[in-house]
Amino acid sequence: MKIFISEYDRQNAYRAAILNIAKLHNVQHTDFKSNYELYEEVVILNSPLLTTLNSYLNVYDKWFDFYQKFKKIETERDIDYKFNDIEKNELAELITNRQNALDELQKQYDALRTKL
Repeated sequence: MKIFISEYDRQNAYRAAILNIAKLHNVQHTDFKSNYELYEEVVILNSPLLTTLNSYLNVYDKWFDFYQKFKKIETERDIDYKFNDIEKNELAELITNRQNALDELQKQYDALRTKL
């Protein structure tokens, strides 16, 4: 399978999560700020979602790094990499962790949004 997940994809996932939280806290001029700048504003605001956001970003990175390891092999060898059973299980766990972290972030975001 050819792996097409890129740094651009990761930055888009980061942006979606961080931007929603920044907008929830009425951060201004979000369209003109980088992910890093938006994240720093969320940190400064001490958002109650910060811990959950960091958890999501960490598990997303683990999933992303897993793919990048095999993407590198594909590129170096010019092959479509086939995951073995152990790798498939690891990937399934990473996907579950990523989805659970995203679901928790969404749940907490929705709860906070109704309070504000």
